[in-house]
Amino acid sequence: MTLAPPPFNHPKADVILRSSDDIDFCVFKLFLSLASPHFDTVFNSPQSPYRPEAKAKLSVMSLPENSSTIDILLRFCYPSTLVDDPDLGDPGIFKILAEVVCAAKKYSVEVITKKVGLALSDAKVLEKDPFRVFAVARHSQLEKETRLAATYTLRQPLIPPKIPELNLISAMDLLKLLDYRIQCTLAVRDLKNLPLLNTPEWTLCPVHSPKNAMGKKKVKKGKPKSSDTTTKESPEWWIQYKENIFAALMTKPARNTVEEATGFRVVSQSFPCNACGELARGYMNNFTDEFCKEIELATAKVKLDIIINKDEGVAVENSRGSSWKEN
Repeated sequence: MTLAPPPFNHPKADVILRSSDDIDFCVFKLFLSLASPHFDTVFNSPQSPYRPEAKAKLSVMSLPENSSTIDILLRFCYPSTLVDDPDLGDPGIFKILAEVVCAAKKYSVEVITKKVGLALSDAKVLEKDPFRVFAVARHSQLEKETRLAATYTLRQPLIPPKIPELNLISAMDLLKLLDYRIQCTLAVRDLKNLPLLNTPEWTLCPVHSPKNAMGKKKVKKGKPKSSDTTTKESPEWWIQYKENIFAALMTKPARNTVEEATGFRVVSQSFPCNACGELARGYMNNFTDEFCKEIELATAKVKLDIIINKDEGVAVENSRGSSWKEN
């Protein structure tokens, strides 16, 4: 057997946790009992095979989890003065988060579930790997994080990347995620009739448009409103812009699709005079903000059809059990 690295190799430890890959963690029962009702019961139950009077040798508790999972579990159980909490955003740790959450639920270490939930809710993590977060959260039975990750998958292409975490969830879960995306796409498609998307005054150059050839028409400052005057004919660039935006939204029905669009470049190319172009770009910025809010409101009404059974993962893990034996 191989001893775990510090601080889990202390010579005064009073119990050994042995991992599935034969790594021995020499730990203190007190720390584990304070952090976990499960361990507290195991160590103090009259029915437990462990005998505290056997001082000559340490008892060994063989666990079905590997050493990487146990190491993270113990770091959350130990006082912060002795060991730092693991960085759950670290790529190496992130890969085994699902196993860590299952172990945390099995051994009733609630603080881990909460901290993993916070890590999975981090905007940077969600922006980078929404499908990975979705798979880990779904497998870990974390409902809030599963639904949040689903909204971020809308910002990515339809087909998820080939990541090992997808093996953690079922084909039905993926179908439900696909159905969620389809419903969100339909909800966004219905925004075509928004008054906001009518042709506002600012889309026409007040100096060079045919309607205002003499330059007498002035564009009012402020945010675009649904009550803005709508011209009988839309400029070609505005028609093309809306067609392109909705075509892109049918692939990625999320606000970043609009934010990443080439609206400002189109505006710059469509206004022959700098003054009108500068004013129109300001309006375009306001329009983008307002339109993105409408997209988020529309998709927020769509619910992911997944029922989280919070005892499911624990039941599977508990069936694997653990065993005691004397050293």
